[in-house]
Amino acid sequence: MKKTITVNKKKSLKLEKFIKPKKVYLPLIGYRTECKPIVKINDQVAIGTLIGKSKEPFEVNIRSTVSGKVIDILENTYLNGSKVKCLVIENDFKETKEIIKVKEPTNQEEFVELLKVYGIQGMGGSGFPTYLKYQNKLKTLIVNAIECEPYLNADNVLGIESASEIIVGLEKMISILKLKRIIICVKEKNKDFIKTFQEILKDKSQIELKVLGDYYPLGYERTLIKEVLNVTYKNLPSEKQIVVNNLATIHMISK
Repeated sequence: MKKTITVNKKKSLKLEKFIKPKKVYLPLIGYRTECKPIVKINDQVAIGTLIGKSKEPFEVNIRSTVSGKVIDILENTYLNGSKVKCLVIENDFKETKEIIKVKEPTNQEEFVELLKVYGIQGMGGSGFPTYLKYQNKLKTLIVNAIECEPYLNADNVLGIESASEIIVGLEKMISILKLKRIIICVKEKNKDFIKTFQEILKDKSQIELKVLGDYYPLGYERTLIKEVLNVTYKNLPSEKQIVVNNLATIHMISK
């Protein structure tokens, strides 16, 4: 069923399912490290099958996003213009899923292992391995739904569509990681997002919604932390027991 969501006073955005491609090119790269393919041409893969892996400078797992057959391993142009090795999968449209055996986390160590096994990477643009952000003791999680670049609207729509699922995931993270505070940050112009989360968060004392102005570069991690918490740090937010994740990354963790 299609929905229509108001983006601003003049325009609206129709939400539709993405048309599944016949072929998928999956770059065998994870945040500044090249991964080795662990499947070969003609192998059958499912959604979630481990297809690439790297151990150095840190562990990165890459999993298939479709089910089908590996038909090629070749070099292709990556986002930054460099040539990287890609796995080409012919989609069988069956959407067969592989069961990934990992323990349901009850503490921080198990949570980090889950993120590592699933190969979850930051979805805000950098692709930073998410598990690395959760290895230190943390008190505050900032969920970044700012989208400071002009015309970006993906997190706004994702939040409206998946708010309940995201909040359930955040509540589990509070329990597992012993977080003291979670702050969801959004721009004041995203009225539907704000309304949706205000309704859900009425009785959630440890999760709050922070409505901020519409200016650049508010979505930048260091700028956002300074604006929301008035905290500065030298190298990483974890020095102050803070972690920042893009909304889409949190949604992926919640799933």
